[in-house]
Amino acid sequence: VPPDVYISSSAQTENEDEHQSIECAAFNSKPAANISWVVSGLIAESIKQTTNKHLNGTLTQKSVYRFPTYLHEGKDITCMVDHPAFTEVKTMMIQVPSYTVPNTTVQIYTTNENETEYKTIECTAAKGKPAAKITWVLPENKSGEINYGITADNGTKTVTSTYRFPTHLHEGQNITCVIEHPKLSIKDVKTVSLPAYCKY
Repeated sequence: VPPDVYISSSAQTENEDEHQSIECAAFNSKPAANISWVVSGLIAESIKQTTNKHLNGTLTQKSVYRFPTYLHEGKDITCMVDHPAFTEVKTMMIQVPSYTVPNTTVQIYTTNENETEYKTIECTAAKGKPAAKITWVLPENKSGEINYGITADNGTKTVTSTYRFPTHLHEGQNITCVIEHPKLSIKDVKTVSLPAYCKY
């Protein structure tokens, strides 16, 4: 009995990293089909596989290949199903999504509220895939407000983080935002040096 073959993929986020799960299945065959994987031209080993036996004597084989997306980004993953009822091995292929490097910027805004001047430093990683991670390196006397937001656009994500504080709080100090992304070989570090005002 030849199997019905099927391949599917899904993405999950684990510890802030994106993972891919590609499932290859051979349904209702007799005997059980043999499933193997080829990744970038090489046979992949140690892939989780399960076998379910049905009341009518047929079997279903399922094999799941799970990995961090960056490991095979943009590459082809091929599932091969072999069975005595086939005249040749059936192959099914899925391409791993490609990442997009974000456009990173930092801007400063000044506002006045209740006779107090405030500055807002805005750090943005625009149109990246997956979303970038933004963190701040702040002086010890930090007491400002950090906000974080993310928007999606056509499969990409824009991450924006702001740090708002009274201007006098950080006179002459450095405020740094750090952007991390799988497409950036090193962290993108953006530092704003705030002026020190003369006091009379």
